[in-house]
Amino acid sequence: MGKFRISSNEKLLEIEVSGPLLQAEILKVIEEWYPQVVSTRILWDLSKADVHLLTEEDYVKIAVAARSKLPSYQSRRTAYVVADAKAFLKQWSYVERAALIRVGAEYSVFTGRESAERWLGLR
Repeated sequence: MGKFRISSNEKLLEIEVSGPLLQAEILKVIEEWYPQVVSTRILWDLSKADVHLLTEEDYVKIAVAARSKLPSYQSRRTAYVVADAKAFLKQWSYVERAALIRVGAEYSVFTGRESAERWLGLR
């Protein structure tokens, strides 16, 4: 079970996760936090999380939930920070699923938080 630290303000919804990450936990965060997002920027810091338990089917369900819960903004961006190349490829699989399901956001995956913050326009 992952441990979550979540904060939100007018600039950013930030979700930091450590430990094993499960689909049900991600869906819970999406259900509780995405409808109240006021920012057009979301940062999932998964650099201390284990994403390897997530399956392709999990990613489809997560993308469908994100599409249904996110308020529509023209310039929404979501960045994922991961620990290594293997996690990068795994997370990119979600980005591909989200694009196919037409989640209304631009996504990118990074192995460094600074790069993710720059891409989100926070630096």
